[in-house]
Amino acid sequence: MDYEVDYSVLDRAGTKAVGVAADIAGVLADMHMNDVAGAIPGSMSAGVATSVSNGWREGSESAVKTLESYGKNLTETAVAYRKVEEANSRAATSFFGGI
Repeated sequence: MDYEVDYSVLDRAGTKAVGVAADIAGVLADMHMNDVAGAIPGSMSAGVATSVSNGWREGSESAVKTLESYGKNLTETAVAYRKVEEANSRAATSFFGGI
């Protein structure tokens, strides 16, 4: 049974995930509802809008950090696989010679 890791795919996916996290960070931040509370001061909805805005901000920041972390982990995994593969190749070549 063969097991081959295509670390270039992992690397590209990691880079893409980090890029997407950077792209959406600003978009998610712009979707806060702080201005809604100011449009309806003193109402029950104003308090709810503030609460929703705070929850949105926290959730957005968490989602961006998670996506960044996932991307970085994929990239680090690709590097680790590549290093192990290269080390194993050197060891096999050294042990078996040029067979």
